[in-house]
Amino acid sequence: MSRSDNDFLFILGAGASMDFGFPSGMALMEEIYCKWRDAHDEWIQLYLRILRKAGKPAPFGDDLNIRKNDARKKIDELANRLYYSGATSIDDFLSQVNDPEDKDFGKLTIIKLILGKEAGALSMDPKKGLFKFSDNWLRILFARVFRDEPFDKLKEKLKRNKIKFITFNYDRCLEHFLFQGLKNYYNLSDEQAKEIFQEIFIDHVYGQLGNLDWQGNETGGVLNFGEKLGDKETEFDKIYRCKDNIKVINEDRNNSKKYSQTINKASRVHMLGFGFDDANLNLLELDQVEKIKNKFLYTTFGLSNSLKESIHKRFGKIYIGAAEQPGAVAYEKNICEYMFHDFSFDGKNN
Repeated sequence: MSRSDNDFLFILGAGASMDFGFPSGMALMEEIYCKWRDAHDEWIQLYLRILRKAGKPAPFGDDLNIRKNDARKKIDELANRLYYSGATSIDDFLSQVNDPEDKDFGKLTIIKLILGKEAGALSMDPKKGLFKFSDNWLRILFARVFRDEPFDKLKEKLKRNKIKFITFNYDRCLEHFLFQGLKNYYNLSDEQAKEIFQEIFIDHVYGQLGNLDWQGNETGGVLNFGEKLGDKETEFDKIYRCKDNIKVINEDRNNSKKYSQTINKASRVHMLGFGFDDANLNLLELDQVEKIKNKFLYTTFGLSNSLKESIHKRFGKIYIGAAEQPGAVAYEKNICEYMFHDFSFDGKNN
């Protein structure tokens, strides 16, 4: 596809999900450390089940209590290593874990905790959760892109105005909100909503928990958004099948997906809630991107002044209202304010 003035790309960092009760990368790592440090039976059973799946049914002996105690010690060792590692995120830490069962334990821990955050985001309280009415940048995005169109014209509109997302988050907030939004705004069947959804490009750089039920299981296990799982073996099997969907920093992601190509095709790139970590910036292949200082719009809300200065040097810095706007725009706003005031989907956005 040739570059188009109506080719919109969003790059989403952890801040894009924090509005809905999800943790930052550092906060997720801290929560995992606390779960491992005081490992209750839930986590011990999880570790032992992973060993059984790997064909290691009793590496600590035949006595169940001994196995549990030794599993607890193993988890405690992982917790101590995580704490003293200097890692900046859990995927950063897991990239240096060589034992495959320990790495799987880390990935399944991520899945269980993020699945719990998704469940919390399903709250029907109008002031919080994924579908809250106020301070919800997804509602603004939906309003600007997907509504006020007759349904039969919407697919044509999305073919003409490409909308793409590259997300560094494991959660499925974006997919769940847009799919449910389409269904309920236009009163569609699942099949009709899926037809529209095929026009939206979404790529999870580090993978995701699993496919949602309406997406099918061609590329891994299926987990409903916020699905509540008990302690049965069959429910463990559900999350175990999803473990390979989670990719850590040094694991092979689909090398056929060249992010620089996607960025180069976009007339503008909107970076929302992004932390500008060097490892993540490298994955975007920015060294192969044309005219960086004429392409990116980004939010810097909550970032330190020293980091902002470094970002401005790389991406450029101007402000809305300036007499001349040749380059990027650094928004000292949160995501919701940016989406409300400065984003449009008519080819005339800043």
